[in-house]
Amino acid sequence: MGTFAASLTPSPVAARSTRRLPWAGLLLIVFVAVLTATLLDSAIATAADGVLKRRNIDNLTPEELAAYEHAIQILKDRSDQNPYDQTGFLWQAWVHNCPATWVPNDGGPDDRSQACDFWEPERGPFYQPDPVDAYTRLHPGMCEHGKDLFLPWHRAEFYYFEKILQAADPDGAVTDSRGLTGPSTSQVTVPYWNWIRPPSGDRYPEAFENPESPLYHENRARDPIAPGLAYPFASPYLVSYMIQFLEWPEFGGFERAMQGGYGLFEAVSHNPMHSLYMAGDMASPSTAALDPGFFSFHAFIDLLYEQWIQIHGADSITSKEIFLRGDQPDDVANPPDFNPGQGMPSMGRVELYLDTANLGYSYEIDEADQLVSREEVERVLGLDDREDPPIFGQSARSLMSRLLQGGGYQPDESPDIVLTIETSIPMPSPDIAQHRFFALLDRNPEEADVSYQMDVYLYPKQAPFDPASRPFRDRYLAGTGVHWGTGSVHHMEEPTPMTIEISRPVRDLAQNGSGGELWNVSLAVSVLPSLTTFGEPSVVHVTP
Repeated sequence: MGTFAASLTPSPVAARSTRRLPWAGLLLIVFVAVLTATLLDSAIATAADGVLKRRNIDNLTPEELAAYEHAIQILKDRSDQNPYDQTGFLWQAWVHNCPATWVPNDGGPDDRSQACDFWEPERGPFYQPDPVDAYTRLHPGMCEHGKDLFLPWHRAEFYYFEKILQAADPDGAVTDSRGLTGPSTSQVTVPYWNWIRPPSGDRYPEAFENPESPLYHENRARDPIAPGLAYPFASPYLVSYMIQFLEWPEFGGFERAMQGGYGLFEAVSHNPMHSLYMAGDMASPSTAALDPGFFSFHAFIDLLYEQWIQIHGADSITSKEIFLRGDQPDDVANPPDFNPGQGMPSMGRVELYLDTANLGYSYEIDEADQLVSREEVERVLGLDDREDPPIFGQSARSLMSRLLQGGGYQPDESPDIVLTIETSIPMPSPDIAQHRFFALLDRNPEEADVSYQMDVYLYPKQAPFDPASRPFRDRYLAGTGVHWGTGSVHHMEEPTPMTIEISRPVRDLAQNGSGGELWNVSLAVSVLPSLTTFGEPSVVHVTP
């Protein structure tokens, strides 16, 4: 099972682990929230002339929805005729996570299946077609997750996808496979699905649930949400807190070369929606974009990313010089100042994708789609509560527990695996606010990369570990997140550890009388869908 590799300070470490078989059931998500919508002054609500607006899919006119559906159907028709058409829906889905596939030298089609070679069991990463000289190995794309490239990479992917949609039938003259001609797709943008609002359908926007629509997808969770849940997807307070209070990289992810990994938004909001709420094809990076709902789901994520930029600016965003991997059609206009770099096909550098106006789009936000105001977040979460401020270990509810109170997934009361370390809380110092502390769990590289939830508890040594107790969870939950597994070694790279930042709880303890004390840190892991083994977990202190 492994032991902890380091403690918060250079003190002796004792480790223990417990493992319970069989696993105690999949995670139950209860999403409940009450949203008080308030206006957020934001430049993204307006746009310069010539810049198209992405709108909430529930707010599209019938004509706008028909144009979007027509464009999607045309792309699907292209892939049915030739899976290697880079302007087709399948290739664009492959851009998300098909690291390599063999394409006929004549451009195709051929008699092979439409699945990406790389992920097919009978082919896989080392497959070679026969005769091999009749094919060329191309690299559609590799999505970025668990790092600071997550948000910029998906914005780049959508830039090209949206341009392809607009060019699908600009004159409104093409008859798609449904027998429908037009309307024009020249003004189409990817509509967003606000998944922190109640759905207009049983589980999704109504447009996703129409079996006659190209937006419908068979392989996704379709059970209606429980009646009476006002906000079943995620807490608007959690999302608003992350956007308004968190700096980069705590919000957007950490540089790959530095200690860290997932940003809080990706781990706590994005990953559970993929793995647990939409499920089906969305549960794996290699198939996620086969579901047309993927694009509206991520368009909302891009909107939240833009709101973060409007509040904080783009100066602190890291890795601006990195090229974003993806093989897009040659006849699609690249963003201004595009440079493809060398080696693998790319969509250009991160720095090209920081200004949506330069990319030709902005967002239209109605009152119901506004962020909860900073003042309301502070009030609801008790950040200004003088009697019970969220000081870790002293308050009845930790900040993370407060963030999860309004909706989103919850810490698991019966984790499958528990790994515990005894560690010493650092002494207070003038610069402790600059220090960062992380809980890490490495996946065993010999095992499949499964999805799992990891809840991190920090609690006094004399206290029993009791995740089934609500008071224990409320007081000592230091952090939580979901690792979105690929089923294999992602991109043939070293597996990224699940990383959860616990800096604020550690600093609170150091600054409020617990410096030098021994506390336990427990990593409670709930594996989806089956148990596996892990490599070396650790708790790491990163100095400024």
